[in-house]
Amino acid sequence: QLGYWGNWPAAERARYALYWYGLVPAITRIWGYLPGKTGLGVDLPAGVALEWARWCRHPDYLFGHRADAKERIARFDRPTLLYAFTDDAYAPSGAVQAFVRMAQNPQLELRTLRPSQLGVREVGHFGFFRAHFSRSLWQESRDYLRAALRGEQPRLIPRTKPDPWQFDFSSDILADLEFGRS
Repeated sequence: QLGYWGNWPAAERARYALYWYGLVPAITRIWGYLPGKTGLGVDLPAGVALEWARWCRHPDYLFGHRADAKERIARFDRPTLLYAFTDDAYAPSGAVQAFVRMAQNPQLELRTLRPSQLGVREVGHFGFFRAHFSRSLWQESRDYLRAALRGEQPRLIPRTKPDPWQFDFSSDILADLEFGRS
């Protein structure tokens, strides 16, 4: 996704503009780093936080800070699988679509999934890396990459509903425990 604050839904833009123009630079300069409790969850060194804030204030995000960056990303023409999750607050649809437009890769396959399509309640921004996706998202990504490396056209399995044969113990047990409580 392109992290420019203007790519967020209208209701959230003012909050992100304040964060990148005011809070991140001010807090970072006062503390000498960006504390994780400001929203990211991990502390960031001052240089990283201030550079990130610069990127998020530019409509082309990080691609606006290197003269040849747009051309380089546009020249990349290899099969690419991009996942987006509907519950990802760090990568809303507008920011994902902005990246897809910037990339201009005819072989880029954007896969937007709802958590329910994976049989879980949430995926979020970092959820792809959770071990319970090893037999679904990880395997699909591995198969896609292997096909691309062999020069074959990678194929994705349509996900219109969760696979009934994949059982995720943690989410299924939690769903059973929550049944009838709402």
